[in-house]
Amino acid sequence: MWTCLRGRRFACFKFRRQHSLGPYILDFYCAALHLGVELDGQTHLGKEVEDEARQGWIEDQGVKLLRFWNSEVYERLDSVMAAIW
Repeated sequence: MWTCLRGRRFACFKFRRQHSLGPYILDFYCAALHLGVELDGQTHLGKEVEDEARQGWIEDQGVKLLRFWNSEVYERLDSVMAAIW
């Protein structure tokens, strides 16, 4: 996914990788859009409450957060990129 986002390859928007926001680190972040993108793997199973609290805090900072499973990125990258668009 980073290959698609880096170097302004995605609609000329600059994305950062591993961007810190308060106590959290976003997988990908675009400051111009106030958009964060998170990729979740199996380590997130059973941590729904923590993930919801984290997402709530991030969105309270004015950042729209999109979450995708790793498997979605591997199997349907075009669909994930369309959802980000």
